[in-house]
Amino acid sequence: MQIVYRKLDTIKPLPGNAKLHDLPGIIKGISDHGFVDPILVSIRTMHNLDGNGRWEALTQMHAEGR
Repeated sequence: MQIVYRKLDTIKPLPGNAKLHDLPGIIKGISDHGFVDPILVSIRTMHNLDGNGRWEALTQMHAEGR
């Protein structure tokens, strides 16, 4: 396993992920503490395997100019 920095738009959400996320809470956590928990992405498919809520929050933050 290795850490590789990727642009958000290169990561695809995991299809069929039915979990709802507390986006305001995740955004507050990232704003207060920084982004400290990396998103696990499949190198083969570029699907987000762990961190869909963090990916959604970062995508929203980016769209808002944060």
